[in-house]
Amino acid sequence: MIEGFSTNIANSLLITGRLHESGVRRLKQDNRHIVEIFIPGRLQRSGDGWTLSVRVRLIHARVRRLLEHSGERDEASWGTTLSSAHVGCSITAFSATLLQLMAKLCAKYTDEWCESFMAVWLAWKSFRRNLASE
Repeated sequence: MIEGFSTNIANSLLITGRLHESGVRRLKQDNRHIVEIFIPGRLQRSGDGWTLSVRVRLIHARVRRLLEHSGERDEASWGTTLSSAHVGCSITAFSATLLQLMAKLCAKYTDEWCESFMAVWLAWKSFRRNLASE
């Protein structure tokens, strides 16, 4: 998670001051979100993964508005901040790092485990599609 904060993903956190004010809290929230979306069934409408994902999207919308009016973010150069693409990229980056570090610790992955891991991305796409249709 800390590695992810060292990328452009953290730009909005730096501008709003949230990285310094509540960085540890944000790490805990992000970790919980990632854990919840990987637990089977938690991206269903009644699951904690779904609830936290909706909450994240609402917070991101609020922060986007704040940054839009702050004049501190160059959207033409950096693109729309905190978009669904950013969230997906963040989850992918954090998860890929986790998998790489686990492999360095000699973790072995079965084909079934790899397939279930990839199923999360299909569930995430479904979540975004369902949220957009409401």
